[in-house]
Amino acid sequence: EDLNKENPNIIQTRRYHLRNYSKCFVGKELVQWLIDTHRVQDRETAVLLMRILQDHYVLHHVCDDHQFKDEKLFYRFRVDDDSFPQNTEAALYLRAYSLYKRLLVTWPEITQEHVVTDTGQVYTDAFYGSTLVDWLIHQNEASTREEAFLFCRDMVESGILRHITDDYHFRDGHTLYKFRDDFGQRGVLTDLLKNKRSASRESFSSIGSSRSNTSLTQYFYCPERNHKTSEASSSSNDSVSLDADATEQPKSVLLTGVTVEELEAPNTPYVKRCIRVCSDSVGYGFVIRGESPTYVQTVDPASPAAAAGIKVRQFLYSINGINVLRKNHREVAKIILGADGFLDIEVMMHFRESSL
Repeated sequence: EDLNKENPNIIQTRRYHLRNYSKCFVGKELVQWLIDTHRVQDRETAVLLMRILQDHYVLHHVCDDHQFKDEKLFYRFRVDDDSFPQNTEAALYLRAYSLYKRLLVTWPEITQEHVVTDTGQVYTDAFYGSTLVDWLIHQNEASTREEAFLFCRDMVESGILRHITDDYHFRDGHTLYKFRDDFGQRGVLTDLLKNKRSASRESFSSIGSSRSNTSLTQYFYCPERNHKTSEASSSSNDSVSLDADATEQPKSVLLTGVTVEELEAPNTPYVKRCIRVCSDSVGYGFVIRGESPTYVQTVDPASPAAAAGIKVRQFLYSINGINVLRKNHREVAKIILGADGFLDIEVMMHFRESSL
């Protein structure tokens, strides 16, 4: 959108070897535009960012022959040639963003409405799940309530939409929801380096064993504890990470995305709890995932972590007095591995889960 407004000549019909290529741009020209508009600092970063977008099926070479390069090659955004796969997370985000912009025009009350719940709390930009379903059907974005309902659930699972206190998944009823706080804001392109690179290559840190695991069936469960035969080869004793590219990665256990700002907000529904975990001969027995914040993905039920009270979906606030809320899982894993066999972990969890 910004590209068309600021330089409409970049995307146009171009000719090469007696053939016309519509709605395309030259890689070298796009890189220069990113630099001229101060979206990136150098050409290398621009290329890296465009390759991330290419990995997410946002753009492609017109003949699908080249990775994005800072050269005189033709590329095209997939939305311009209807080749955008509709089952990807990026497609969901773009659809939701387009609907959000339309919603602000057709339903301006959403930006002004304050809803007071039974607790007396006032929420801005909140709306009922059933109202959003009605709006989607009225806008011909869904033909049935079930179709609209499933789309809203997908938005919740992708962190686009959230329950106001993160208590519930999406419900087609009298339950309040709102879009992610920064969803309508203009993002900084270089945020892709932090937020989107992990979507195309995400890894996990296992704090359950001192050996390197390369098989996903062994990425967490230790053969010594679970009596399984591991085909993974042992390497450095300091290796605790699994590259998820080795096989299919498990889905995140989080029901909705949570930001550091939401965890630190004065009225956050997340509470802190201090837990001490002492390692046994195998390890601590849990897997962490995520990047600012890091959270618990899996816990071995027979591990010291489980016995101490570590649970899935807990966010790590501090380790042995070190604040780790803004660190990624690899940085947190290094801190854990440097401990002397015990961990004083301060976790954050939703107040409803803390009572379980």
